[in-house]
Amino acid sequence: MEGEADPEQAGALAGLYLDARRPERALRVIEAQLKRGASGVLHVQEAEALARVGRVKQAKDLLRKELGGSSAPLAATELARLLQREGAYAEASATLRQALRRQPDNDALVLALSSALHLEGKAEASVQVLQEIVTRRPGERGLLFGLGAAQERAGQWRQAIDTMRQILRRNPKDAPASNFIGYTLVEHGEDLKAAERFIRQALFVSPGEGFIVDSLGWLYYRQGRFAEAKRLLEMAVRLAPREPEVLAHLAEIEAARRDLNGALRLLRQAVAVSEDVQLTAKLKKRLHELEKGRVGALR
Repeated sequence: MEGEADPEQAGALAGLYLDARRPERALRVIEAQLKRGASGVLHVQEAEALARVGRVKQAKDLLRKELGGSSAPLAATELARLLQREGAYAEASATLRQALRRQPDNDALVLALSSALHLEGKAEASVQVLQEIVTRRPGERGLLFGLGAAQERAGQWRQAIDTMRQILRRNPKDAPASNFIGYTLVEHGEDLKAAERFIRQALFVSPGEGFIVDSLGWLYYRQGRFAEAKRLLEMAVRLAPREPEVLAHLAEIEAARRDLNGALRLLRQAVAVSEDVQLTAKLKKRLHELEKGRVGALR
């Protein structure tokens, strides 16, 4: 029964409900457990559920109370996410910096701060904050991958590829790093043969990953191979039905095939599931273009 689970089980169950976009059910599980005295991580999940049902102020107040506790990194990250959704980018960055002063080597906080700085319009700082910690801890795969992502967001895509190559030198079977290189080459129209090799290498290691199938489909789209691209991107949507960029890529295939109704439906789904402020703005802009009958590549 939901109310009889221990805190760890309750947290896992609440997480499943949140992933399934059922915040009311998550709240019932969490509130039942909190009555028994549990706290910490469950409070962060409670705040996430409250925000999803529209009680954002209550969620932020709850998270601020958790900033001094054992779940402070999680609370700071979630609070920053809520602030970013409101456009309060500087406050989000300040929240994460404050949490990092208490735990300067917390990887999740460093990665979150890098993303927050990018949203704040401080692209160079978003790279620098990760570069500094990678210099101190060069062997950390997660930090290296985050650095590559930050470099790509900042327009330093060639440096990003070099960073991902460092990961592959340590582990040639790192599928996300291979896919990152391949997808980045596709996005910038550089050496599509090499891009396909990297993407296929990633698929060989992780054949069921929707985001990698999406990369190959997007490559085929860029090559004008629409029938093959459509087949792969439909598969990617089945594998990752709540990934907004995957939905947007399939929308572009439908637009290229002059199925504007299909493209509009997919883009509206992408907007509905997107939780990234900048991506949502980009998707809405493209939706507006398609509503006017404009077709062509998403970028």
